[in-house]
Amino acid sequence: MKDADIDYSDIPPLDKSFLNKAAVVWPPVKPAPHSENESPR
Repeated sequence: MKDADIDYSDIPPLDKSFLNKAAVVWPPVKPAPHSENESPR
């Protein structure tokens, strides 16, 4: 399938209200590695 074969007519355009609510969190936050032998500081 080529890009030209895709029908995008049923997808509404993005407006300002969408962009005001949109948020990107990247990269995802990973918890710090914790060793069982380590004591909290």
